[in-house]
Amino acid sequence: MDVEDISSWLKSLPSDRVIIFDAHPLIAEGKEPFDFIMKEVKILRRENVLRLETPFRPAPLIQLLAGIGYQAFEEELDEEHWRTWFFLKS
Repeated sequence: MDVEDISSWLKSLPSDRVIIFDAHPLIAEGKEPFDFIMKEVKILRRENVLRLETPFRPAPLIQLLAGIGYQAFEEELDEEHWRTWFFLKS
């Protein structure tokens, strides 16, 4: 799939298949969101995706999750808002 196909596929998923985690509040409080994010990853089923909202590109997390079979699709919504979708590779 190319970028447009992935984007369309992700945005067309029913809401019950998308787990949304917004890390902005935790980061604003000075907390590290990694453990919270990994809890969400652990409960993901093959048919689900994780939509992560962050104030920066989560490059280390993308690399870490790629190592355990996840693909990431990234969107820079503005300078301080990234949306990264994680889903198991087919």
